[in-house]
Amino acid sequence: MKRFFTIFLCLTLAALLTVPAWAAMDTSLPRVVDELDWLEDSEAAELNDYILARSEEEGVDVGIFLMTLMPDGIDYPSDYADALYARGGYGWGDTGRCVMLTVDMYQGLLAVTSYEGDGELLTPGQSDAVSDLILDYINSDAPIAGSLTEFVDQVYDYVAGRRVAEEYDTVALPDWYPDDVASFVDFHTAASTPRVVDDADLFTDGQEAAMAVKIAALREAYNMDFVVYTSPSAYGMEHNMLAADFYQFCGYGVGDDFSGGVLLICMDPMDRGWFTATCGRYRDLYTSQANERLNARLRPWLVRGAEGEEDAYGEGVLQYLDDTAAVMSGKKVYDYSIPGVMAVIAFLLVGGITVGIERHKMKTVRQAADAEEYLVPGSFDLRRHRDFYLHSTVTRTRRESSSKSGGGGGGFSSSGGRSFGGGGGKF
Repeated sequence: MKRFFTIFLCLTLAALLTVPAWAAMDTSLPRVVDELDWLEDSEAAELNDYILARSEEEGVDVGIFLMTLMPDGIDYPSDYADALYARGGYGWGDTGRCVMLTVDMYQGLLAVTSYEGDGELLTPGQSDAVSDLILDYINSDAPIAGSLTEFVDQVYDYVAGRRVAEEYDTVALPDWYPDDVASFVDFHTAASTPRVVDDADLFTDGQEAAMAVKIAALREAYNMDFVVYTSPSAYGMEHNMLAADFYQFCGYGVGDDFSGGVLLICMDPMDRGWFTATCGRYRDLYTSQANERLNARLRPWLVRGAEGEEDAYGEGVLQYLDDTAAVMSGKKVYDYSIPGVMAVIAFLLVGGITVGIERHKMKTVRQAADAEEYLVPGSFDLRRHRDFYLHSTVTRTRRESSSKSGGGGGGFSSSGGRSFGGGGGKF
């Protein structure tokens, strides 16, 4: 009986200690991280203290993360914010009330994300308003320190109801979207149905015909489907969902598992990018490595097209279809361009010479008897609470769908409930 009581007590204590990470806000975590050097050290410290003081008054936590680029495995600044929030330490009170501003300078993206329990603290209109505030400052080259303080003030005003933001009308869905998703029944569209749907008008007639031939060859050789879909709008959807929904609701795919994929190129002026959604057997073949290689080869063509180079979009997609054939056949996709090969050769030569020189120098160095002799006193300062968001690789699953990245290992569900994988990016 005594042993049973001890076990019961331990389980009770464990349950009491198992609380949501955001239930206890960690004030030691920085609320301002500036990798872009937009702020002076004193300005960052002052803004950090200001946020902590206002969070006590308003009952809402705020984080500002100005990043040179996202960590490996993170595609979008909104994903980064979600990962930080999920790790704990950010968020006020039992519902974890929090707003985060995240800037990814490498991709030129900005996101404002908000949290309250399982929902969002800010309305879409409020998020848009504070996002526009920061974007206006960036585009005007005005001092950013003042805009960030104003951002914090507006966030607290919106949450407290002291300020009202304009709410925008819901974006109309595309023509192919079903009126009732719940009653949608999967079907296979005819093989003669166009596999190139160029609603954004990016390709020439000749390029579309060449793409159709390549896709027909893919279907014949690998018994998997593929579609190229360009859209002038994101229709208020995320690219992975837009691609997956188009593929499912238009009846594409081969076999009971609807094997195949779709390359979406979205030309929405406010949300331009691409995404490959994969399904069935192709999802297993489309690994994270394949995703990285295909995207690395496609993105330069899309950038050149966005800069006005004639036929660049079409040429890039034609190359992408060749790469898709390699992935479907189980081969790896490499870029054997002359500049790439020369860069590798130069790297090996320089690296070999450098290693040789350093190795010669090391002949005069005495081998230490103890590992501690290799440490410079005071040079190692582990601050674990900073490691997870500045340098660690993190992955996540979206509340409304799932991760945007990853091949066979990652995945998400379309609006119709079918499982997809894939990856993409912005340009």
